[in-house]
Amino acid sequence: MLRVGVISLGAPHHAKIFINNMNAILKHYSFEFLEPSKEYGWAHIDPRELDVLWFHGFHALPDLLISKFKEENPNLKVIVLWVGSDVLEFVAFATHRPQCKNCIIKGIDLHVADGHNLIGELDSLGIKASYIPSIPEKPLELKPLSEKFSVAAYVPGFRADFFNFGMIKQVAEKIRDVEFHLFGGGPVKLEPNGYPDYLTNMTYHGWVEGEEKRKWWEQTSVFIYIPRHGSLGVGAIEFLQMGRYVITSMDAPYCIKVNSSEELLEALKKLKNIRDMNIEASNYYLERYSPKGQANAVEKVLDSLSNKK
Repeated sequence: MLRVGVISLGAPHHAKIFINNMNAILKHYSFEFLEPSKEYGWAHIDPRELDVLWFHGFHALPDLLISKFKEENPNLKVIVLWVGSDVLEFVAFATHRPQCKNCIIKGIDLHVADGHNLIGELDSLGIKASYIPSIPEKPLELKPLSEKFSVAAYVPGFRADFFNFGMIKQVAEKIRDVEFHLFGGGPVKLEPNGYPDYLTNMTYHGWVEGEEKRKWWEQTSVFIYIPRHGSLGVGAIEFLQMGRYVITSMDAPYCIKVNSSEELLEALKKLKNIRDMNIEASNYYLERYSPKGQANAVEKVLDSLSNKK
């Protein structure tokens, strides 16, 4: 049985969902979440106990870690899963310091990404990547829309600008009869002085999961996910699986793309009058974003590593 150690750089919750799914389906692989220690970070890990090191998210810092691990275990294979902000930072770095690009990615045996658009961006830098979807912890079934129209939005408090909170706030100011529920981890820094209390139709809930998240998803009809860069988030996929509507800043099947506060406002006005479930979207995302589908993609990647030996 091949041993896969998973290091998460920024999203341990999603990494643990990934590990649980893989261990349940891929019986000839063993996936383990590698926790950093308080004293030594990830340096305490013994790479000789692993066959594959999987980075769930990537930044420039791990290159020294990879080099050291491969010195101790020359047979160790390294896979990196790229997500939106990783690619954005790397593209900026490689553009301004092209001579350093290979220093950062040296030692990586295979690249994967959770968005087709990200694969194209990496390809423009000479990095070939395979697609592996990020999926919800559990597929969510169709649920009738709530009689009261309200909106959910993903806005982590510490990355409000990146997720275009200003655009959402402008729209919330214009349709005060619609409740906006904001979700996402991190300290609240939505405004220079904190939370905008003057917007009585906006509530910041922070990070939610499990039954609490399901409750809010059932109570809201639309999910706003408008990062400045990235692929479709898990929260958006959950909404679509439940037959709800998603407004996003990217091209994605059965989603409404917006580029400005004016377009966001018009999209919400139209959706406010729709109470039918988005059934075609639910069928599409339940079929394509499942644990089995993710496991099949991962297995192909890991098998290709074995064939390279």
